[in-house]
Amino acid sequence: MVGSIAVVVPLKNELQFARDVARVKREIVEVRADFAGRRELSEQTTKLLSKIAHRSILTIRPQWEGGNFRGDENLRVGMLKSIGEEIEPRFVDVEHKVAHKFKESSFRKIVSWHDFNSTPPFEELLKKYKEMEKLGDIVKIATTAKNAIDIVNVMKLYSRAEKGRLIAFAMGEIGKISRVLSVTDIYGAPFAYSSLGAPVAPGQYGRAELQKILEKLSRD
Repeated sequence: MVGSIAVVVPLKNELQFARDVARVKREIVEVRADFAGRRELSEQTTKLLSKIAHRSILTIRPQWEGGNFRGDENLRVGMLKSIGEEIEPRFVDVEHKVAHKFKESSFRKIVSWHDFNSTPPFEELLKKYKEMEKLGDIVKIATTAKNAIDIVNVMKLYSRAEKGRLIAFAMGEIGKISRVLSVTDIYGAPFAYSSLGAPVAPGQYGRAELQKILEKLSRD
């Protein structure tokens, strides 16, 4: 048994965004609203998000965490809170650095942390995980693999986590296999991220390719 797929859909152009969402019939949709810049979401886009709220992840990733939002941080946090409370998505992604600001928020949270340069030693990763698990419903840890040991250190985190509450993998070409492994029954991540077009993160699979791999694993 393997987990499901989350399809990352950047909100660059509202018309194209609507078309892309229409292509994702069943999977979870990660709405990357940071691609919209500093502007507020239109009423039309908010209505669309409400329709897919039960299978959506709202993300407004800041530049300091590898995203595209370059505006005022208080504005970004306020947008996450207001949109999250209004449409009640399946999850709102909040970065570990600011997760404490969402303690009173009622929506479900993915607390995320990314290292685009390296993979810390396992003990450091475990300490990070223990800090993060207290702040949200799911912990997402994504590092960058430079060798097989980096992958092993990331995947070892699953042995210390409650099944279904951790998404941990290594980015980059070397780490691609960890994205697939994470959603196998051995590790138990709830879903793996994929893209409709160009990868949004290093080593990210396209949706069609990831579907084929997971379908094959399900049959074997």
